[in-house]
Amino acid sequence: MELIINNPLFGIFLTIITFVIGYEIQLKLGLKFLSPMVTSSVLIILVLVVLNIPYSNYKQGADILTFFVAPATVVLAVPLYKNLDIIKKYFLPILFGCLVGIGVGAVTGIVLCDIFGISKEILLSMLPKSVTSAIGYEISKKIGAIIEISMVFIVICGIIGYSVGELIFKIFKINDKVARGVALGSCSHVLGTAKAMELGEIEGSIATVSISISGILAVILIPVILNFI
Repeated sequence: MELIINNPLFGIFLTIITFVIGYEIQLKLGLKFLSPMVTSSVLIILVLVVLNIPYSNYKQGADILTFFVAPATVVLAVPLYKNLDIIKKYFLPILFGCLVGIGVGAVTGIVLCDIFGISKEILLSMLPKSVTSAIGYEISKKIGAIIEISMVFIVICGIIGYSVGELIFKIFKINDKVARGVALGSCSHVLGTAKAMELGEIEGSIATVSISISGILAVILIPVILNFI
């Protein structure tokens, strides 16, 4: 057992197998809001707790998978290229939507932390929550935040967007494909884009470009916002 859990392959295998199980559960139950990421996270925690396996043993393999997150996002360029004309046509609304999304997300986080007396370390860790993990990791490191907590906030934002994004669109009767894509891409990054892809190719393309724009804006705006804290 020691030999298995001390091998980096343990973390890789556990992550992949639990994600597959989560995906199958989602298909079997037919629950669109039940993200495999949620299910796999719960299963991984259960395995580590029940078998009393240190997180550091799992992290060896998980870090290898994390390394491939940034290169994997290149695949999103395919729908982006296929819908380039639409993106050019609506570039300014997309840019403005992302700007508002990043600004409002950061300001509301600051206000809520101030109201509830949350420490500055947690506040800093919360600021990159709306950008993809590859960018959020670097921002968190740059501003002196707690990287692990930043990653948790990023995942939570992604899960919320994936789980309830479509429902929110139905409640508020948001049927415009560009608006849907911008909302999911700018607020819930890769998981939101995965949901956008499920809604349609145009939504997915807009969400893809929104991830990139939001990441660039976050790198520029978050350090500026920090000057006012």
